[in-house]
Amino acid sequence: MSSRFLFLCGSLVVGKDGVGDYTRRLVAELAPYGVTASIVACFDKEVGTPTRESQSEQGVEVPVLRIPYGSDAEAREALLQETINSFAPDVVSLQYVPYSFSPVGIPYRFARQLGGLRFPGRWHIMFHELWIAHRGWRQPKQWAVASLQALTVGLLARQLQPAIVHTHVPLYRQRLSRLSVSARPLPLFANIASVKGAVREPAPPRGPFVLGYFSQLKVERTLHFINDLTGWLRADGGRELEIHLLGGGATRIAEARAILKSSFPEVAVTAPGFLPAGELSLALAGLDLGITPVDYHLLGKSGTVAAFLCHGVPVAAPYVTEPGEGFFVPKLSRATFSSFTPHALAAAQQAVTDLDTTVISAAGVARTFMADLGIRAGVSAPATHRSSGGLSS
Repeated sequence: MSSRFLFLCGSLVVGKDGVGDYTRRLVAELAPYGVTASIVACFDKEVGTPTRESQSEQGVEVPVLRIPYGSDAEAREALLQETINSFAPDVVSLQYVPYSFSPVGIPYRFARQLGGLRFPGRWHIMFHELWIAHRGWRQPKQWAVASLQALTVGLLARQLQPAIVHTHVPLYRQRLSRLSVSARPLPLFANIASVKGAVREPAPPRGPFVLGYFSQLKVERTLHFINDLTGWLRADGGRELEIHLLGGGATRIAEARAILKSSFPEVAVTAPGFLPAGELSLALAGLDLGITPVDYHLLGKSGTVAAFLCHGVPVAAPYVTEPGEGFFVPKLSRATFSSFTPHALAAAQQAVTDLDTTVISAAGVARTFMADLGIRAGVSAPATHRSSGGLSS
């Protein structure tokens, strides 16, 4: 007998809503486990009326309900209750991002509505984001927003009493623990898998050093790192640097290229534009080093960083605002570094050579997700009513 999962997220505009894309892909990866799943986009950005449709992912047809962003709160609650009644899920999984459910990032009323739903099964919460964190002095408004966002997270945990809580990075688990919420690690999977044949070829000893960005193109955060890297390459016999801009919109690519050429006029900057999945995988595998503007402590919630690692490419993440590692798994952290030194580069290159990236593959994440919920392939979810397993005593 299969398990039935209902996922709740913010919006499901294909290719434009990161958490929506993540949820749809996770549902597709659960299909081999015999899971029957559906998704509700509770605040969808691109429909004007409640819309039931099927969205395709990895050859799996996923039934979805898209509730318009501007829907009346009572109508939204009624649709959610109706869906729970008709679909009869064993587990309801909330994919939580505060700004997905509220324009100001404080979905307090929505949290109370979820707690009032009649649902005899088990809740699961995936905290993709928590509350805004400002370093140093904060304006009263910023302090108030952050406090109310944290209050909403605590309310959700108390109202839903989730059987399992997941989050992507160690810092989020630490912050949740301060609210007496016990979270388990679940990293974000790569947003492009390594395709067959996409393997790194040994680079010529004196050939150009190839540095690549993927999708995340706030290059201004990384210029100090490139400056240190180019200094080392000049000292290392005058090796050339090539920078590849992979993915990203045309406007942002043009801005990133202009910044890089202004700062490093001697460096070749290429942007191949849109690439099919196979060609993109080959391009990723051809890099000597990936670089990201993602904050170092948030690496575990970046699908682009996971894609670098899954292609055997070490990652430089020089934008650091908080202490701590970006991954729960030490071996993944060792394949990344924040400050350039020849030793740090060599250590990351060595770490990635025999790195087991199963844990950040879509299949690996789905396996962990199911195991944490205590569900084996083809076995129904336990019919536990409002288990408190997600809350620490």
